[in-house]
Amino acid sequence: MVTINVSLVQIQAMMLIFLRILALLFYMPLFENRQVPLAFKAGLAMTMSFLLFPRIGPTLPAMPHTPLAFGLGVAGEVLIGITLGLAVRLFFTGIQLAGQLAGFQMSLTVANILDPISNSQISIIAEINNLVTMLVFLIINAHHMLILALMESFRSLPPLGMSISQGVGEYMLQLAGGIFVAALQVGAPLIVTMMITSVALGLMARTVPQMNVFLVAMPAKILVGFIVMAMSIPYLITYLKLGFAQLYQQLFQLLRLME
Repeated sequence: MVTINVSLVQIQAMMLIFLRILALLFYMPLFENRQVPLAFKAGLAMTMSFLLFPRIGPTLPAMPHTPLAFGLGVAGEVLIGITLGLAVRLFFTGIQLAGQLAGFQMSLTVANILDPISNSQISIIAEINNLVTMLVFLIINAHHMLILALMESFRSLPPLGMSISQGVGEYMLQLAGGIFVAALQVGAPLIVTMMITSVALGLMARTVPQMNVFLVAMPAKILVGFIVMAMSIPYLITYLKLGFAQLYQQLFQLLRLME
C-alpha cells in the first residue's frame, strides 16, 4: 500500500504556484480567449504547477502562519501573473491598434466583426493583424519564451517574495505607451499610402469635376490598401520577430523591478 504524505506547507506552496500560473493564463494570448473553458485553464495551470513544484519547492521560503499574511501572499502571486500576462498583451494590443487605424483610413470601419478574444467589435484589418501576430507567435515558438519567463519568475521572485515599488508602475506605463509606438510603426506604410491616395483623389475631384469622387474613393482606397498590406507582410513578420525578442527582455526587466 502506497502512502502519500502531504503537509499543509506543501499545499500552501502549491496553491501559490498555481495561482500565479492561472493568473498568467488569463492574460496570455490564446488562453485569454473567453471561448477557452475555465476548466481547461485551471487543469493546465495545475499540471504546470505539479511539474514546476519539484524545482521550486526546495527554494520556497517559510509559509506565513496567519490568514492575513497568507492572503497577502495570494494577492501578490495573482498580481505577478497578471503583470506578466498584461505586459505580453500590450504588445498584441499595439498591433491590433495599427489595424484599427488602417481600417479607418481604408473606409472599412463600418464592416466590423466580433473579436472572440476581447468580445468586442473591431475592424477587419485589426483582426487580420491580430491573427497574423498570433500565427507568428506560434511559428517562432514565442510561447516558449513565456514559459521560460515564468520559470525565471519563480527563481528570481519566489512565492511571498514580491515587493511593490514605484519602478514597476512606471515601467508598465512605459510599456503601455509602446502601444501607440507599435501602432504607428506597423501601420505607417498603410496610413501614409492612404493619405497620399486621399490627396490624389481630392486633386482628381478638382481637376475633373464631372467625376463622382465619392463613388470612386471607397473601392479605390480598399484596393490600394489591400495591395499595400500584401506588400508589407514581410516587413510585419520581421517586425514581430524583433518585437517578441524585445518583449522577452522586457519581461526579465519587469521581474527585476519586482524583486
